[in-house]
Amino acid sequence: MSDPEVLYHFISAGYGLDAIRDHRLKLSRLDQLNDPFEFSGVADFSQTQSFWEENRTTYANKFGFICFSAKWNHPLMWAHYAQSHHGIVLGYRRKTDIDEGKLREVEYVTEKLDGKSIESGQTKLSVSFLKKMTRTKADFWHYEEEFRFFDTLGRAVRVSMNGRFLYFYDMTEQFELAEVLLGQKVSQECADSVAQALADHAANVKLYDVKCSNSKFLMERHRK
Repeated sequence: MSDPEVLYHFISAGYGLDAIRDHRLKLSRLDQLNDPFEFSGVADFSQTQSFWEENRTTYANKFGFICFSAKWNHPLMWAHYAQSHHGIVLGYRRKTDIDEGKLREVEYVTEKLDGKSIESGQTKLSVSFLKKMTRTKADFWHYEEEFRFFDTLGRAVRVSMNGRFLYFYDMTEQFELAEVLLGQKVSQECADSVAQALADHAANVKLYDVKCSNSKFLMERHRK
């Protein structure tokens, strides 16, 4: 995959508006993801289930990440992550001084990782193996063309919501908002709210309407 100039985050309309106004995005944690193979995509029969669960919990309590895609025009991404085309996409450009070590491109594989390097009796995974696991997914997810930005939860703003804690990352530290794309089914009220939020908080950001292409099974965009 080429190195994309802009990375795209798919999000519901309401949370997207909050992200524009507050300049922040929620950090995902390993125990809250939609892929059951996250952190368990290892061919290993020497460790118990509790070994993997304990390591997953330890990592989830320390680190989080933000998911991006290299592309904005895949219909499935809009369907799965942008409120069935009622949501929006936020396009972020990396700042020149971004910590590239925190931004990792996801690798898609057809077979589980080899767990032979994990010694019997070992209680913690090595940092290098942890990094490998958290950027490896099964090949059937390849259409996402995903990048992940990692950081510690301690650097995030913690918010209590519905009986649990959510962690929000200040996007102005490493990124700048460059584009906002409105889903094909976005309401006029939402479109107006996004335009107003950009006028108030990010006036130089490009705003697009997104529609189904007439010639391909892809989405296309038009500058507003």
